[in-house]
Amino acid sequence: MPLHLHYGNLIHFISPDHVCVSSVGHGGRTDLGMAGDVAKAAGPTYQKNALRNAALRSIVPGMPVVTEGYQLCRGIIHILTPVWQGGQQGEEALLRTCYRGVLEEARMLETEAVDFPLLASGYHGFPYELALHIAVSEIRAFLNSLPDDTDMDVNLVLYRRSGEEAIRRRMRLQQIPNLARALSEETAAFDSDAFPELDAPSNSLSLLVSESRPASVPSPEDAELGAPPLGSPPKGSRPKAPRHAPAEAIDQAVDHLHALFSRMHGGKATFQETVLRMIDDSGMKDSEVYRRANLSRQHFSKIRSNRDYQPTKNTIFALSLALHLDEAELEDLLKSAGFAISQAQPTDMVILYCMQENIYDVDDVNEILLELDLKRLGQ
Repeated sequence: MPLHLHYGNLIHFISPDHVCVSSVGHGGRTDLGMAGDVAKAAGPTYQKNALRNAALRSIVPGMPVVTEGYQLCRGIIHILTPVWQGGQQGEEALLRTCYRGVLEEARMLETEAVDFPLLASGYHGFPYELALHIAVSEIRAFLNSLPDDTDMDVNLVLYRRSGEEAIRRRMRLQQIPNLARALSEETAAFDSDAFPELDAPSNSLSLLVSESRPASVPSPEDAELGAPPLGSPPKGSRPKAPRHAPAEAIDQAVDHLHALFSRMHGGKATFQETVLRMIDDSGMKDSEVYRRANLSRQHFSKIRSNRDYQPTKNTIFALSLALHLDEAELEDLLKSAGFAISQAQPTDMVILYCMQENIYDVDDVNEILLELDLKRLGQ
């Protein structure tokens, strides 16, 4: 049941089988800000019907109104959020009610995913940090309350902050030990000096195309000359039928790979065995672990059922946070999957910093990763 944080335009993250959230204005206005983008993407029929929708015209703060999604998505949940008035008029509690109401509507719609903007942080003036804290805490509480056999993804789409506050926050994050160097090294890996062929004339494009073209596809030059595709049989000959390895040969190959894998590990425990032992030692249920790690139930079931499961580094980091591992335990878990901490990797430096600062909430860590334009955990 992952919560995904993104920067960008909400519309770009909406899929036809999702439910999206539209933050409307007073009187159900759908022509302002992100609500206007949603209305435009949903199409003219939505816009015409929204004007005639009595429930939408009489919408009150905290009480969602659901309509069809028309050409945009499965359904649109409209919500009127409170206007910030300094924090003394119950605005925070009402905004929390907005999230709870929307999420409950999404649950009743049995959607696999719901796409949110950051509610109340635009025209209605909520402080960004407070709006984000409310959003993340309410969404996470909702996801944790779902039954173990229920999955729902939530996309929370943010806009980039500007001004002195954003600059100060990024400068604070840059103080994470070794992070600045890791970020600069990661950027240098994409400099043109590292890939001089990208500075070459337009012939470099044809080189890349020819290298990626399948052998059976002729080049444009050969096609003009009428040459047969590379690898094609001579004229007049019959193409050979593909050869299939016998089942016993495949079984032997699989056994060989298992033996090779075992030798590579020197008889040590696999990643699956290591992480499951750590989960048993923690005393937590599986559902508690994968929710804390921001992983889906389906993803975790692959880990539990496949002895040779090979995780990404980010999956290991997510599980390490969920299990509250220390640095030594994290290194052991990474080693079981063939990884190690690298001071040249920005994400590695962020994870170590968070562990040292006792920051184990995956949502808090993901906010830092998002701010630094790094891939979030569980995504």
